[in-house]
Formats: sequence, C-alpha cells, structure tokens
Amino acid sequence: MPLSRKIFKNHRVRGKRVCRPLKSTEEKMKKSKFPPGWDETRVRLVLEHYEAQSQEEALAEDEAAFENTQQTTMQVPIELVPMVRGLLAKHQT
Repeated sequence: MPLSRKIFKNHRVRGKRVCRPLKSTEEKMKKSKFPPGWDETRVRLVLEHYEAQSQEEALAEDEAAFENTQQTTMQVPIELVPMVRGLLAKHQT
C-alpha cells in the first residue's frame, strides 16, 4: 500500500453533518460595514473609476500622488502601524 494511503486511510469527520446554505454575494454585501463616510454607492463609483482607467491614466495618477508636497509616502514597520494610525487620527481631529 502506498504511503499516502496509509496516512489518510482512517481520517474522517465524525458526528452530525450540518450543512448551511451558501449565502449569495448580494446577501454578504448587504451586511458589509463601510468606513465612516462610505456607502455602497461611493464604493461602486470608486470601482467604476479605476476599472475604466487606462494604464497611462493610472500611471499619471500615481506619479501625481508622489509629486504632492503636502503629503509623503514612507515605509513603516508593521508593528508600528497601529501607533502611526493613532497619531494620524489625533492630527486630523
């Protein structure tokens, strides 16, 4: 008997099988929570904007973001992200 058959030979799920019907994507979307100021309409508009964008337009938008003198982009160690977000939230209020 091959090794793979020996390993999986006696593995099975015991107990009652409970099958729940799968929720449709629409049902899941209805229960989605959006950040403050966002709703389904706003999300759809943003998606439409980016899906309709050509590669050239997307590149131009990215380059313009890096030319903004009022903001910067930087790398932050993952463990510091919550603290940086907290500082930004305090600064914005």
